[in-house]
Amino acid sequence: MCRRFHLPFMPDYEEIFNELFGISILPPKTDLVFGEDIQPRTPITTLRYENSFIAEPMHWNLIPNFAAAFTSKRSWHNIRIESFSRNYQQQLLTDRRCVIPVTAFVEHTRRGDSYEFAHRTDKIMLLGGVYDTWHDKRLSCSIITMPANAIVAEIHHRMPYVLPSGFASSWLQNDPAPERLLHAMQPVRENDLVRRRTGGRQSAPGSQEELF
Repeated sequence: MCRRFHLPFMPDYEEIFNELFGISILPPKTDLVFGEDIQPRTPITTLRYENSFIAEPMHWNLIPNFAAAFTSKRSWHNIRIESFSRNYQQQLLTDRRCVIPVTAFVEHTRRGDSYEFAHRTDKIMLLGGVYDTWHDKRLSCSIITMPANAIVAEIHHRMPYVLPSGFASSWLQNDPAPERLLHAMQPVRENDLVRRRTGGRQSAPGSQEELF
């Protein structure tokens, strides 16, 4: 699962997106959101495609377009890959895909220790997500989760979907059948991630112990 991530301010983020992912972003109309500890039910920075690549904030807890109000008691900040066989979720995967840029995502053990996972070589990872548009055009999103790879599974049994290098443009623009998308969605390779303990009963506040 994914309930926290980091995206510190980067003055050169437009150049980074272009260099790493081949994406040229229009200047955002709304201030983007950066932070060291970003959590659900708050605005987060996202990228989507609508005639051009758009960077904009979305509310991080998906609210369906048929909801009576732009609020939800349900926790839908994550959406399980297994749920895309259902009609509404399948429609989101088909028509409303987005990505969430992060420098690291955080997972927790059952006993409360926290670990962050960053890419071994790239400054930014892109997490796959889906979004919906409410009646007054407000946007909300959810991060796709899947069974964890080996390095994450030692901490938690699920992890966010991390897009492979070079796949972002296709993920955002193309319109393949949901079955093809689901077949292509695989956990990121363990060797591409670095894991660090960042908090919990066995590490001092603020300490970082590199494990892999």
